[in-house]
Amino acid sequence: MTLAFFDPQRHSQLVVDASPTGLGAVLAQKQDCGEWAPIAFASRTLTPTEQRYSQIEREAIAIHWGCRHFHLYLYGNSFSVVTDHKPLLPLFKGSSSKPPPRIEKWILQLQEYHFTLTYQPGTKNPADFLSRHAHPATSKEIEEAQDTEEYVRLVVERARPPPIPLSEVVTATKLDECLQLAIAATRTGEWRPLQRPDSFRTQQAQACLHALFNVRQELSVSEEGCLLRGLRLVMPASLTNRVVSLAHGAHQWIVKSKARLRNKIWFPGLDKLVEDTIQKCIVCQASGSPDHPAPIITEQGPTAPWQKVSANFGHLPDGSHMVIVVDDYSRYPEVEVVQSTSAQTVIPKFEKLMATHGFFGEIHTDNGPPFNSHEWEEFLASTNTKHRCITPRWPQANGEVESLVITRPKRTDQLFDKATSVVRAGGRCGTGVLLSTDGPFQNGDSGSPAQMQTLACG
Repeated sequence: MTLAFFDPQRHSQLVVDASPTGLGAVLAQKQDCGEWAPIAFASRTLTPTEQRYSQIEREAIAIHWGCRHFHLYLYGNSFSVVTDHKPLLPLFKGSSSKPPPRIEKWILQLQEYHFTLTYQPGTKNPADFLSRHAHPATSKEIEEAQDTEEYVRLVVERARPPPIPLSEVVTATKLDECLQLAIAATRTGEWRPLQRPDSFRTQQAQACLHALFNVRQELSVSEEGCLLRGLRLVMPASLTNRVVSLAHGAHQWIVKSKARLRNKIWFPGLDKLVEDTIQKCIVCQASGSPDHPAPIITEQGPTAPWQKVSANFGHLPDGSHMVIVVDDYSRYPEVEVVQSTSAQTVIPKFEKLMATHGFFGEIHTDNGPPFNSHEWEEFLASTNTKHRCITPRWPQANGEVESLVITRPKRTDQLFDKATSVVRAGGRCGTGVLLSTDGPFQNGDSGSPAQMQTLACG
């Protein structure tokens, strides 16, 4: 085969291949006749550590080594790289890909080159012969391989939980049947036999292998024998409960505990184990947020104003109190200022409201003082008004009145100022409350509370 001279003006192509023992690369350029002519051939053997790489890592290092070897020809020009390993394409082309740490390091180092990765079947790959009859690696190439392993060791050391020594992780990994099968499949690329049901494997081991198979493109094996998924350490089953307990040492809740673990480690069933652990944690269950309440059962609403009202107290900055009564039909609020919450003070205010709007059919309160007094019960009996008690400080059960008191504390000062100014001007306190509420927009398209009452009465 005749070699051609290199021409910087022609398009270059780098064909690479990797065998279990060596790497091969062919630099070619397209001639005027349309055929590719070889410019140079290169090969090198793999170090003992590199020979234990997975097939996808060996194919990736062939791309990295080929570009660096022909740096003088390729740097600054656009060229194409041809590989016979199709799984490499998404790792090199996808910005959201999650390659193993070695491939990630090589991809970063290749960012100075402008190339396009393409696939070509191995039967048409001229670099295959070179990879199987390679020249011995130089000292510089061996040193670069050692730098890669130093990087992987750094990844493992940073991913390891500090209280657990690396030697313990390595020993537990060697004793874990599922991880050993996954490590062997990662190095050889033979995952299909592990997908077949095996009577000698437990159901848990089969589920573990299935989960590892789904992320097989992200797996790699460190020189110490630890399994990695991307930059995270895959923990053996014997250490999973321990690492979850360490991550949950500060009794953080489910989301935070998962985030702490996912940042460093991974193992099949991580999410479920974290959830089960926290659900069984007495401290978390005692101090955590309560379960979601049951859905509120809606009741039949009133058909006219002042049939049903809700009442509660609001407290003003000067120490006085507001008797707040809201019509459940129109959401119209009536507010009276009192200096005490005793029955002798509050009942006359309700008599005044009933004289204005008519007798109420039903009153909703939180059964606090004075709504739990004997005088209050006698007053309701004399006006033939039903009394319905709801859960204290639970706005969902007492509608607008509790919402006005509890969920809008920032408006208390504004409400007080507005009510005081209106009272001083000779008006009613309820007018100040209406001016401080949402006005016509409170009921959406239904109009203001006063408009609803007018339409109902008219």
